[in-house]
Amino acid sequence: MNLRAAVFTVALLAIPSFLSGQLSFETTEIHVDVEYGAERVERDFAFENTGTYAVTIREIRSSCGCTTADLEKRTYEPGEGGKITGIFTVGNRVGERVNTISLETDDPANPSYNLRMVVDIPRALTLSPRFLSWRRDGDAETQTVDVAFHPDSPFELEEVEVESENFEVRVIADEENENRYRLEITPLNISEPERTVIFLKTSPEVSNPRAFSLYAYIR
Repeated sequence: MNLRAAVFTVALLAIPSFLSGQLSFETTEIHVDVEYGAERVERDFAFENTGTYAVTIREIRSSCGCTTADLEKRTYEPGEGGKITGIFTVGNRVGERVNTISLETDDPANPSYNLRMVVDIPRALTLSPRFLSWRRDGDAETQTVDVAFHPDSPFELEEVEVESENFEVRVIADEENENRYRLEITPLNISEPERTVIFLKTSPEVSNPRAFSLYAYIR
């Protein structure tokens, strides 16, 4: 390598040390345990421009319509901090949801960022398991289902309704926890294939009865 090429290479390597832009986030992933009944949750992604020139956030996108992002302003000078507020609307969603907030900036060194907002939404009712099956001409043994209502939910179990008369269901209340039950389900005849739905009737009633149901199959 000749002297001119060597000097040029050193100059290129030196550029980032005095000319750089960087939005440094305290964290790019936030986990939220949503309280039962919450309509929405908000969390802040705090950051600082740790570079030597101003950075402008040109665009913000989210991976789901249930998530939006609020930004105080678009341009941040060196040493200036800010925050992006992720807003998640719960609606009728349950379980874990992973949503991505994508940023596009005018910084050629770091043009894009991905922020993740992971929310865990509690269920009003948990059934374990929710699907039961027996093999035809096999053993018609009793199977059990654990039923648990969220302690903050308004629901109480009133009765169990079975579509088919070929299944017997016994409800056993948990003596130590009023929100828990055990169902003992026994098929009376397993010589033919069959599919049935077992509904948990509650007070108050749910708008969608199948949300509080489980399924039994003879295969």
